[in-house]
Amino acid sequence: MMDLRNYVNSAPSILTIAPTYKCTAACKECCFRCTPKVEQILETDKILQYIDEAVESFPSLKIMVLTGGECFLVAKDIPLMISRAKSYGLMTRVVTNGFWATSYEVAIKKCDLLLMLV
Repeated sequence: MMDLRNYVNSAPSILTIAPTYKCTAACKECCFRCTPKVEQILETDKILQYIDEAVESFPSLKIMVLTGGECFLVAKDIPLMISRAKSYGLMTRVVTNGFWATSYEVAIKKCDLLLMLV
């Protein structure tokens, strides 16, 4: 009989959260099949709860990744999520297609706001 413990990481270092699978694009290569047609978005309170529960269950966590879909579709709540992760000593990474970076100046301003949190 195969021992599954050889294949399961009981001490993960990365927590990945997709606040939504809604995306501004519909890339045929997307592994999650995200599109602009998806409507579901996780409530921020639930995401904060999931961060708390994950850190409690897996003290080995080092990084929280926000992805999607396009996580910047919930941009107003990203600072709350990053702050919660930081309160546990987690580094953060945000995966985006950059739709919101309509100019160099806009991109720098948005990134500066997020960098102040880390």
